Amino acid sequence: MAVSIPTDNYKTQVVELSLSASEELKEMVEGEDPLWIYDDVKQIQVLNEVEYKRRFAPLDSSLEEIIKVITNGGSIIDELPNLNVDEIQSETKFETEASRAMGIVNMNAHRIANIFMDVEQWSLLFSNMVSKATNLGRLTQGQGSIDGVVQVMNATYEFSSPLLKGRDFKFARYCRQRDSSTWLISDVSLEKVFPNPIIKCQRRPSGCLIQALPDGFSKVTFVEHNVVSKDIVHNMFEKLVDSSLVFTSNRWLTTLQRFYDRNTIFERDIGNEWKGVLKLGERMLRSYHSNVNSSLDIRWRPMPLSGGEDILVRTNFNEDDPGIPKVVTLNIATSVWLPIHQDHLFNFFCDGRNRSKWDLLSRDRVTREAMVLPTTKGVDGCVSIVLVEPRDSNEVPNTYIQESFRDSNCSYVVYAPIDISAMSYILQGEEADFVAILPSGFSILPGSTMHVDKEGGKGSILTISFEIIDESLSSPDVLPPSSVSTAYNIIKATIVSIKHALTAS
Repeated sequence: MAVSIPTDNYKTQVVELSLSASEELKEMVEGEDPLWIYDDVKQIQVLNEVEYKRRFAPLDSSLEEIIKVITNGGSIIDELPNLNVDEIQSETKFETEASRAMGIVNMNAHRIANIFMDVEQWSLLFSNMVSKATNLGRLTQGQGSIDGVVQVMNATYEFSSPLLKGRDFKFARYCRQRDSSTWLISDVSLEKVFPNPIIKCQRRPSGCLIQALPDGFSKVTFVEHNVVSKDIVHNMFEKLVDSSLVFTSNRWLTTLQRFYDRNTIFERDIGNEWKGVLKLGERMLRSYHSNVNSSLDIRWRPMPLSGGEDILVRTNFNEDDPGIPKVVTLNIATSVWLPIHQDHLFNFFCDGRNRSKWDLLSRDRVTREAMVLPTTKGVDGCVSIVLVEPRDSNEVPNTYIQESFRDSNCSYVVYAPIDISAMSYILQGEEADFVAILPSGFSILPGSTMHVDKEGGKGSILTISFEIIDESLSSPDVLPPSSVSTAYNIIKATIVSIKHALTAS
C-alpha cells in the first residue's frame, strides 16, 4: 500500500480514524474480564474476541470488510456485520493476535511519550523488534507539544531470524495527553482510508497508556492487537508463529524496561571506562539486530550447496560508517532447532569460560571474563569483556566485548572482536564511536510442540549470525566458491560444537 502525506480530504479521514482508535484503545487498556482473559499456558492476558466484537464492531467493521474483499473479491460495503450470524470461515489464514501487559518503568511519563513520537528514537529503542521505521509526515502539530500530534508511519516488525519474513505495517500514530500525568499513544492501520486488497498485516487500535508515578517512575500498559495473514512459514517456526507469542505486548514492555534499566547505569558512579564499554555494546546490539533481520533491503541468498538451503549468506561493503571496518564482509546466518532448554542455551553462551567450547578461533585456549557489569535488575543481562588467553608468550590475547539480555520471548548473546589496543583506549575513558566492530551472536527462541527435547520440553530455536572479513572478497557483488565453502564450514562446525558441548552428557 503506497501511502504518502494525504490530501486535505484524506487528512481529515485519517485524523478522525486516529481519534476513534484512541477512544477504543482507552477502553481496551481499562477493560477487565470478560474483555481480557488470562491464558495460563501462554502466561499472558489475551483478548476475548466475542466480547471485543460485541463492544467495538462499529469501529471495526471496515477491517472485517477488507478481509472479506481479500478473501472473496468484490467491493467494500457499508453494512455492519451481523453479530447474530456465525461468520463463514475463510480459506485465507487471517488470524487475530491480541494481548495486554502492564508494568513499572524507571522513567518519567513525558519522556517515554516523547520517544514514542520520535520515530528514530523509537526504532532504536526497539531495535530487537523494529526495522525500517519511517515517519511519513505529521498531519496535526498539536498545541506546541506532542499532545494532539497525529503522524503517518510505516515500520517492519522482525522475528530475530532471516528465515522468517518481517511484518510490514502502515499506520497513524496519535499522542494524547489525558491529564497532567497520563499520556495515551495509539496506532491504527490506514486500510479504512486507503483500502488495499493485498494487505497482509493490519494494526487494530494498539499502543500504550503511560501514567506518571512518584519519584520519576511510570506505569505503562501495552495493548498489541493485530490481524495478520499467516503466510507459509518455515516449518521450524510454524507452531511458534501460530501461538501468537512472537509479538506480544509483554515483549514491548520488557524491552522498554530493559532500556531504562540500562540507561540508569550511566547515572551511577561506574567510571568513564564502563560508560565507553556500554556505549559500544549498545551500538553493537543495534548493528546485530539490523544484520539478522529479513528486510528486503538485505540481500540474503540461500547457500548454493546441497543441505545448505537454510544457511543464508550476504556480502556487504561499508563506505561511510566509521563504526564498521571499510572492507567487504561476509554475513552468515541460519536457525536450527536444538533439544536444549532456552535457559540452558542462554546461560551457556553468557559464560565467557565456555567460549572455547563453541568458538572455532578459541579452541584449546583458556577463556575468561575479565570484566562484567550487570545491565538489568535481575541476572539476565550484562555487558562483559571476554579474554582468550594466548597459547604462548609470543601471542597477544584476543579480546571480545559481549552483551546478553532477554525480552519476554527471545534471549540474545551478541559479541564482537575488538583490538586490545582499542579496548585499552576505551577503558581509559575515550570515545568509542569510531571504534570499528563487526557483531556476531545468537538469538534464542522457545521451541515448538512439534519438537520435544529429552527432558520433555520444547527445546529451543537457535539463530546464529556471524559477520566476518573474508580477504578473498574483492567486491560485494561476487561470492566466490571459496567463500561459500568457508561460510558453510564455519556455521556447520559451530553447530556441531554446540551440540557436542551441551548434549554429550
